[in-house]
Amino acid sequence: MGFDGRGRDASTLPDTVMDKLPTTHVPAHAKDLIRAFVKRVQNIEDEISEKNKAKSDVYGEAKALGLCKKTLRIVVQRARKNKEEVLEADTLVEMYERCLQPDPVKPARDPLDD
Repeated sequence: MGFDGRGRDASTLPDTVMDKLPTTHVPAHAKDLIRAFVKRVQNIEDEISEKNKAKSDVYGEAKALGLCKKTLRIVVQRARKNKEEVLEADTLVEMYERCLQPDPVKPARDPLDD
């Protein structure tokens, strides 16, 4: 079984495409090695997919109980960081938010003060 470069089984490609593929010889042990790595990566991707589904289910439960999923995600992200990283992020957010506020109106200069 060969692959077409995009993860599809090359044996399912039309004959015209198969005829155009290079016919270099690949030793059996190399094929076995490649298949083993592909299988391992596929297994990891399956596990990740299962974990992401489980995580989605947990957030769904939280939402069903009235919690805000967006806020909960932020709290989870912050819980992964150390105290200094959280403080730095908070400081940057405050600074950016201040940049969005309109400048305070400066009192008019009194020409008699000159």
